Amino acid sequence: MATGTDGHRIVNVNGLDWTGTDGDGGGWKRIAEEAGGTRLGCTYEEISPGGQPAQYHYHTTNEEALFVMGGTGTLRTPAGETGIESGDYVSFPVGESGCHAVENTSSEPLKCLFFSTMDEPDIVVYPDSGKLHVVGGPASGLPRDGLTFDATTPFDIDDSVSG
Repeated sequence: MATGTDGHRIVNVNGLDWTGTDGDGGGWKRIAEEAGGTRLGCTYEEISPGGQPAQYHYHTTNEEALFVMGGTGTLRTPAGETGIESGDYVSFPVGESGCHAVENTSSEPLKCLFFSTMDEPDIVVYPDSGKLHVVGGPASGLPRDGLTFDATTPFDIDDSVSG
């Protein structure tokens, strides 16, 4: 990591350790966090052949975007499935219209930058499984890693209130 003459931290993705791996040769690096970013996230991902880094989902608070740096794959949105390739940029707005999943359907790694606003709390909706993932941080009192709920299980709100 270097520091520019104006004090900004400069990171090079090639010099960063993997934040996590998928067990099949793919992984991710949290670039924005390493550079000191707090309101705009950027993660570099190498998606292994056959890999899908996240289930089909959308956010209720955060907008996301994808830039394909190398390789090819398939993007699923409410409009259906379409191929993606190096140089493609896709925006995923907040809400159901931004629902998406990326899959590497090729035999080579799919290299992408994923961008996201970092507003908290956020609810991630997984329509295929009927699950909700609530993500928070220090200000919201929710764990940053989040909590996952089954959105298909009804409950009486009075049952959750004590005292």
